[in-house]
Amino acid sequence: MNTQKYQERINKWSMPVPFSGCWIWMGSTGNSGYGKTRFNHSDDLLAHRVSYLGFKGEIPQGMCVLHSCDTRTCVNPQHLFLGTHSDNSKDMVAKGRHKCPAKLRTKCPKGHDYSGFNSNGARICAVCNKETRQRYEQRKNHAINAI
Repeated sequence: MNTQKYQERINKWSMPVPFSGCWIWMGSTGNSGYGKTRFNHSDDLLAHRVSYLGFKGEIPQGMCVLHSCDTRTCVNPQHLFLGTHSDNSKDMVAKGRHKCPAKLRTKCPKGHDYSGFNSNGARICAVCNKETRQRYEQRKNHAINAI
């Protein structure tokens, strides 16, 4: 592990935010919103993990690097700490990030209000279900009449 190389990368590609104390990663980010970087044509590495490696030390296998500031692009080592996957999930719930935006929707894709849940726990729209049943019955009746 080359801690100096990691520190240099973090210092080059991050910008401190005065009031929050965060060091915002200014390099590329992945779809998840976390900063990412690469050394010598290797696979992408998460920038906050590189910061932890450079400023704090090794990350034991199976451990996550969590943010106390809850800012995905923050690479300030003072805002980073180790935890298990379970700790990461508990931290997410404690900070209110466990609510999936899709589950917060109140209307189906066609704009009707959801009317309940099916046996799998998915929300259903009575209007769309009724329309689907009617189309099915029409096709079935048409097929029977064609025979």
